Amino acid sequence: MNTKMTGFVTSESSAGIYTVFVPTAPNPTNGFVFHVERDKLIFVEHIKPEDALRTVIGLGTGSNVLFEVPKESDEPLVIGD
Repeated sequence: MNTKMTGFVTSESSAGIYTVFVPTAPNPTNGFVFHVERDKLIFVEHIKPEDALRTVIGLGTGSNVLFEVPKESDEPLVIGD
């Protein structure tokens, strides 16, 4: 199974480890902190943080916007570099 979580990168180390805050729903002030290698992350750059956070507060409602490729681009979502 390939499970995904909505999270926000809060820092990056020189070793390529990212600190990611994953808020819990519906109260995004609580959550989990993960330390993750870059190649394990999917960066979604076509959506504003406030729109991503809205999906957390909404208990996942509207999460499809996180996985859609922008209409002006034929490129797939970036999974690391």
